[in-house]
Amino acid sequence: MGRGTTAFGTAVSWSFVLTSGRTFMTLIVSLILARILGPEAFGLIAMANVFILFAELFVRQGLVAAIVQRPRLTAAHLDTAFWMTVMLAVALAPAAIGASGWWAAVNDTPELASLIQALVPLLVFKALGVAQEAYIRRQMNFRALALRTNVAVLTGGVAGVTAALLGAGVWALVIQQLVTAFLELVLIWLLSSWRPRWRFRADAARDLVGFSARMVLAALGSFVNTQSDALLIGLFFGPLVVGLYRMAVRFISIMLELTAGTLQSVMLPELSRFSEDRPRFNERTVEVIRLASLVAVPVLGVLAASSDALMALLGAEWAPAADALKVLCVLAVVQAAAAFLAPVLQAAGRPGLLAWLTWISAGLSAGSFAAAGFWLAGFGTEEQVLWLAIIRTTVFAPTLFVIVLPMLKRALSLRPAMVLGAMWRAPIAAATGYAAFALVRTTAENSWPRMPIFDLLLSAVLSGTVILAVLLTIEPFVRQVPSLLRERTARRRATAMDSSPSASDP
Repeated sequence: MGRGTTAFGTAVSWSFVLTSGRTFMTLIVSLILARILGPEAFGLIAMANVFILFAELFVRQGLVAAIVQRPRLTAAHLDTAFWMTVMLAVALAPAAIGASGWWAAVNDTPELASLIQALVPLLVFKALGVAQEAYIRRQMNFRALALRTNVAVLTGGVAGVTAALLGAGVWALVIQQLVTAFLELVLIWLLSSWRPRWRFRADAARDLVGFSARMVLAALGSFVNTQSDALLIGLFFGPLVVGLYRMAVRFISIMLELTAGTLQSVMLPELSRFSEDRPRFNERTVEVIRLASLVAVPVLGVLAASSDALMALLGAEWAPAADALKVLCVLAVVQAAAAFLAPVLQAAGRPGLLAWLTWISAGLSAGSFAAAGFWLAGFGTEEQVLWLAIIRTTVFAPTLFVIVLPMLKRALSLRPAMVLGAMWRAPIAAATGYAAFALVRTTAENSWPRMPIFDLLLSAVLSGTVILAVLLTIEPFVRQVPSLLRERTARRRATAMDSSPSASDP
């Protein structure tokens, strides 16, 4: 048990390095590029990426999860997975180029065609690294993944910012993605010891496809759920509204990835160890959910408090996204709770149920955006962005209680009271922090700093301090963190001393 706990803790630590490094660099690069390029460029690239991400779903085929989850994995499985992804990428790349003009015409945005064509190499880059990534994730070698991703994201970000400063416009965002993906591919091959052989086995393909086909169905639903905003908002309102709304969504995604994403990355290999011990499986799931909520939800409270200053820092043209960001932070609390859903059901061997849940969310997402498109046609840009966030939050927030938790109880005997009992304290702390910030800012409006950077710092410090104080009061685990860190440091020192050569060694 101690060894497994140590392995999980090490994986979490490196997963944090992976996600925090990538998230921090993505945030800084996004802030710089948003300041230089404006919302319309971000809207255009989001509309182009919808097309590319759709094709990428079929290239990856859910094989990463299939390889990680598989109890008995052979070299033939890895070889077969590699050649399956490569063959699909080679087939889909020219098809994507041919269909790019149609997608541009559907959106009445001619420049989309050339953007999509330039992004098509991403399909090949991703395909060549799928099996390597799955192999490293199965080994829980998040150190290698952290090194690969952080170096690639940093280099891609520098390339994108340089291109933007040189006047490349939206093409700076294309350059950023291509450089990042290419370096990720090169580094994953350098860091992995596994190499594919010229082998394709039909039985191995059947083993993988049996699991991954249901994962593709779930991934397709997730795609509709997460990308329908760019797809439908682009069709109804054009790239400006897409850019504003997606920037608010981007900040939410960055915060969730930095917090809950750290645990989500290691949750599948960790829970897969207990797939045949359901009581321990459920117990471990609740532990991770509790930890994820304590890390993610308070950050969302700080983000909501800082939304006005954050958008002001990007420039006046981004201001319409500030109120939408506040509303989406409420939705993100539910998303943080639901972030565990995919790895839990994958580890339990229930990808079919995950597909059902994902498609329910996808239908709600597409339906809400389509309805909003017709209803908001005569509204101004700022109202459109805000109401899109309100409608999405209103539709999705209840799904955790009405659909997700009852299904988990039925499928895994994971009682809703266990899940809610693990996470209720964090939302209370976040809401209290935001309320305290709003009260102080309203009271001290005349003396509140007008410069965005000082506004941002004061908003974050004030709300964060209140949130931490509330958590220290109502959450026992937070009060135990200092002693846990001291114990872990002591264990590391003891281990280091035991493993060091003695003075008498030659």
